[in-house]
Amino acid sequence: MPLSLALGRTLGITGRALSMLGEAAGLHDAGKSLLPPDVLAKPGPLNEGEWTLMRRHPLLGARMLEAGRAHGACVRTALAHHENYDGSGYPFGLRSSDIPLFARIVALADTYDALRSRRSYKPAYSHGHSMRLILKARALRFDPHVVDAFCWLMN
Repeated sequence: MPLSLALGRTLGITGRALSMLGEAAGLHDAGKSLLPPDVLAKPGPLNEGEWTLMRRHPLLGARMLEAGRAHGACVRTALAHHENYDGSGYPFGLRSSDIPLFARIVALADTYDALRSRRSYKPAYSHGHSMRLILKARALRFDPHVVDAFCWLMN
């Protein structure tokens, strides 16, 4: 994901670590490939059972990447990219700096991309609206330091 790389550079990540971030960003949703296609493509809201399946994709992806001998940063990013800065995320309820930095970066970049993209259940949002939603989630869903770097990058 080019946005994850640009955000990583803005945060001072360079060299091999930046390459690892790029690889981790590209593989962070690997676990979705193991979910039923009808759940992934459902045009409306997911029911409770479907959400239970969807919330398993970080664990499934981490196991799959580990079995494929992906580097640890890929495994950790896949596992933690749905953890929220305030501890309200999943699968473990990690918070703050307990969430690996690459996962914090990828979560923000992936969310911006999702907000800006049309989905079966929502229209594409404008850049301004997407930025307002991200700022509203600063220190809740997203690391404040990563949000600040993202705002600098996007202006």
